[in-house]
Amino acid sequence: MLLLRLRTFIIACATVLFLLTTISLGASENSAIPFPDNIQSENGQLVWIRGQIINHQLDSNSALEKFLIDKKLKAIKEEDPELLANTSFNLGLYYFNTENYIKAIPTLQSALDNVSNLTYSDSLLLYNNITIAFTSIRAFNSAVQYVGTLEYLIKKNPKEYALIKNNVMSLDGLYYNLSMYKDAIRIFREKREAGINMVRSNPYKYAVDAFDFGRYFSANKQADSALHYYQIARGIVESSNFENGGYFLGLIKGNMAEAFIQQEKYDEAIPLLKEHYVASLRVGNLESSAKTLNVLAYCEQRTGDIDNALRHLQAVRQMSFPKQDNNILYTNTLYLSQTFGLLDQYDSAYWYSKKYIFMTDSIAATRDIKKSAQLSVSVELRHKEQIMQKALVQMHKQQQSAEKNKQTLKWIITASVLLAISFIAVLVLLRQQSKSKQKLKNLLVAHEQKTIEVEKSLHEKEYLLKEIHHRVKNNLQIVSGILQLQAVHTKDRKIKYIMNESQNRIKSMALIHQMLYQNEDIRYIPFKQYLQKLSLQIMSALMVDSKKIKVNLIVEEIYFDVETAIPLGLIVNELISNAIKYAYPEDATGQIDIWLKNESDKNYSLIISDDGVGLPEDFNITTTKTLGLQLVNMLCKQLKSELSYRNYKGAEFTLKFKLQNKNNEL
Repeated sequence: MLLLRLRTFIIACATVLFLLTTISLGASENSAIPFPDNIQSENGQLVWIRGQIINHQLDSNSALEKFLIDKKLKAIKEEDPELLANTSFNLGLYYFNTENYIKAIPTLQSALDNVSNLTYSDSLLLYNNITIAFTSIRAFNSAVQYVGTLEYLIKKNPKEYALIKNNVMSLDGLYYNLSMYKDAIRIFREKREAGINMVRSNPYKYAVDAFDFGRYFSANKQADSALHYYQIARGIVESSNFENGGYFLGLIKGNMAEAFIQQEKYDEAIPLLKEHYVASLRVGNLESSAKTLNVLAYCEQRTGDIDNALRHLQAVRQMSFPKQDNNILYTNTLYLSQTFGLLDQYDSAYWYSKKYIFMTDSIAATRDIKKSAQLSVSVELRHKEQIMQKALVQMHKQQQSAEKNKQTLKWIITASVLLAISFIAVLVLLRQQSKSKQKLKNLLVAHEQKTIEVEKSLHEKEYLLKEIHHRVKNNLQIVSGILQLQAVHTKDRKIKYIMNESQNRIKSMALIHQMLYQNEDIRYIPFKQYLQKLSLQIMSALMVDSKKIKVNLIVEEIYFDVETAIPLGLIVNELISNAIKYAYPEDATGQIDIWLKNESDKNYSLIISDDGVGLPEDFNITTTKTLGLQLVNMLCKQLKSELSYRNYKGAEFTLKFKLQNKNNEL
């Protein structure tokens, strides 16, 4: 009977405390937000807050953030997707206005995905803010996913977009930062036709616009157009008295020099580079000065002024600037290796060649890490948003517990005896649960330790395999570098030709080992990606103008192991090289097509064709005396493949092969 009365008393006390706490929380929840009297519903409050945030009429403070987080927590607990989406929209705008872009991105993305019946204005605002947020944290690869839709929405109603505060003021500049140069040029032209850019009434802005337009053309490899607009900017600056006009003029001349280099007009680029170097020194910009000296030395190499090239390159090594750009020293090391080779100082050339190879690996790894980090920003932020929602639930529970403790302090004093009894009972239960949890924890720890040991062993083996491929690649590159140095030193054209051919074959094998140690799965080569890099490597080695001869890849996503990839890579290297050398006499233009597809099961076909002069009528690959084609014939036998060839709008080679090993392909 006594226990029944105690139980009834505890339930009554708890009920009273719950009612008092609910009334207290309900009274204080909205006290910090100055809602109009006629707005009482939750959706109405959220719509009103959104308008205030967009127009910057509501102070961004902790009370507003707490109100929105409480609403979000309520939506999560009550499983109300509409309330959650609208609250995320407001919370994302709040974080964006406070420049907390890391928190703004996932909440704005959540609103974009989940708010039903988005209006044009809402879509425009969301795409604008998400694009700016990703650009502000330099996650350019993620920003690319949104900028196309943003441009479409802007063109739909440019007047409404102009009313948005914190909008993208220079869409062409954004495309330029995202390396989308053709789009940057297109947007700039549209703005010029609309009378927004290159307005003659403002000479300084006119010069800046012309300079930017020149940069877009230069980045897109349109040197003639770039020089035209650089000349316009130069003429305005030289005839005006702008503040810091000297540095601006030097910057224009430096960019003009880069355009002349694209046209291989090195004599015209050299004086402009010297003026840019002096202008950079005057304003204390040592990084710009060092980059300019590297480019100046490159031009002097091309014009035969080797002594001055060496002097300028060594001057860069003596410079010290606050934040050294590894690319400056990287480029400087390459040019020093080439310059010492031209001066027949092979020991120094070899030393800088090894240093350049080491720096190549380091910079490539750093770029891969940055690229991977940018590509994963959006996914990571969404994951953090989910974790934050769970944390909000836990934080809300803790806040409720603290507030209830404050409100119920006087009742706890009067009911201390009853609570003490309940507390003792809870301790007994907790102790029993603690023992069970400790046993489970010990089992989990033991399992985790075994898992960690297995993973550690696997990582060590994978690291050793990557290190082997890395060293093989480095050794092949050293051999390639030695052949290059020897070719420079050799005067016999035939021997030099043989060395260059051997160097290209070694590079094709080195590229496979490089991709193996850079891939997450070191067993297989992504052959489509390999063919892209190999074709660019061959075009560069043979100094082919990509505008005259193009390589077109029609390749499926296929993965081969090293036993198949190396002979296939050598075959492609030989056939493309032969096509470039013999299919297009003099300055003829054309296209080389590479087809690779899975016919059925493990059967594959590789087709390499050109639209050049074709094969001689008496051509027979089995009796040819050409080393390259003999190598192709030998490698085809190694792959147990069928090789055929014919004249069809040019030369066409077809290789049909079947993978022998089941583990050969992914």
